[in-house]
Amino acid sequence: MFKFLLSLFKGKQVSSKTKRFVKATLARSSSVTSSNEGNLKRSYIIELDSMLGLILNDLYKKASIKDNLIKAKNRFSANEYQNLWNSHKVRNRIVHEPDGVFTSKELDSSILNFVKVLSKYK
Repeated sequence: MFKFLLSLFKGKQVSSKTKRFVKATLARSSSVTSSNEGNLKRSYIIELDSMLGLILNDLYKKASIKDNLIKAKNRFSANEYQNLWNSHKVRNRIVHEPDGVFTSKELDSSILNFVKVLSKYK
């Protein structure tokens, strides 16, 4: 039974390559959040969401962020999980509604939510 459980978790680690990408991306977080440039924040949210996708692909299989985030529910507190979903939804709005209106607070909150979770994997 113990060997079976070990086999389930074998290989479910974030790769060192992904960790390097995440670390490099997170290094810019304070400069982006202190900026008043909305387009910079929007593109950073897309990049952070991509980093989340890389992490989830390492932990699970290559699938959509949505599908892998559903699988990853137990890896996060309920609050973190909901914040990730909210941030992912903001990312989707940015991509699919390029002329959409976003408040600075909404963008900053999404960045902060991503940074909190991604910081665990750098």
